[in-house]
Amino acid sequence: MAADFNPASEWLSASFGALFLMWAVMMAAMMTPSFAPAMILFARFVRAQPSSSSLPSSPGGLLFALIGGYLFAWTAFSAAAAVLQELASANGFLSAALALENPAARAALFFSAAAFQFSPLKHRCLRGCREPAFFFVLHWRGGLWGAAKMGAHIGTLCVGCCWLLMALLFAGGIMDIRWIVFLALWALAEKTSPFSARKTAAAGGCFLFAAGVYELFVR
Repeated sequence: MAADFNPASEWLSASFGALFLMWAVMMAAMMTPSFAPAMILFARFVRAQPSSSSLPSSPGGLLFALIGGYLFAWTAFSAAAAVLQELASANGFLSAALALENPAARAALFFSAAAFQFSPLKHRCLRGCREPAFFFVLHWRGGLWGAAKMGAHIGTLCVGCCWLLMALLFAGGIMDIRWIVFLALWALAEKTSPFSARKTAAAGGCFLFAAGVYELFVR
């Protein structure tokens, strides 16, 4: 993906449509792996439905509808991120590597992400992402449209959980493949950690606070 979008400096002058497409593809690549457990569980739920139930002829269609709803939520986030990048580029806040130029701005982003890790919204959304079985039991809807709505609902929880982590792309470099992979693995680890949602989020918050201190006083 990095090869497709390099050199980064060319994207400083890219159209908004290209920026939006870049973010949409990047979010899909980064966040779909962490959605895999819910996809697998959903497929099992569909197969467990009695044959007399009013399911579409293709269970694969239901799964694609679920994934489409999930990606719709992240596409909405991508639109907001593209607008933010457009504004930051136009006002000279981004370097040629598409990272925030000002160390204080990068530190503030890390500190904001660290504080969010301890917020009730983070804990609520992370618990929802980590417990897809309870979600499907409580919010199950039939049909393609129902699957799409469930996917959008889970996607909204995922965005609520990870939006500031994804915003950290502005700190490390939007097109830095190492940073992209690191944040994607972080999102996956948060949703699959054997520790509780609160402990997992708190550990991430401590790391982000240390990263903010490093940006402000060391780097």
